[in-house]
Amino acid sequence: MGQQPDTRSPADRGHLPEWDCRTCKVRTSCTSGFTRRLTLHPRDEHELLQHQSTEQETDAWKRRSNKRAGVEGTISQAVRTTGIRRSRYRGQAKPGLSPTSSAPPPSTCTASKPT
Repeated sequence: MGQQPDTRSPADRGHLPEWDCRTCKVRTSCTSGFTRRLTLHPRDEHELLQHQSTEQETDAWKRRSNKRAGVEGTISQAVRTTGIRRSRYRGQAKPGLSPTSSAPPPSTCTASKPT
């Protein structure tokens, strides 16, 4: 099989060797290792990454993230508890009713309305 083409945006990568970092006076604020690897993105991509990073510190973003984490946790628990992704019969395809027969009742899936 051939290797997938790189579809990421262009970025310059740099590497500072150990001897440059070893004698630097600000090495402890720059890196925890002996060497420093840098990835420099194009300006608009860098600004977008910075904006998204600061947005992740807001309470609104954290609330959305917590809601998503709750949903993903519920799905994970349902999959682990019911074994929904495994066929009960060796060598056969998964039964057609398995996803619907092991789904939680609708009352546990409804979201509460905000007051």
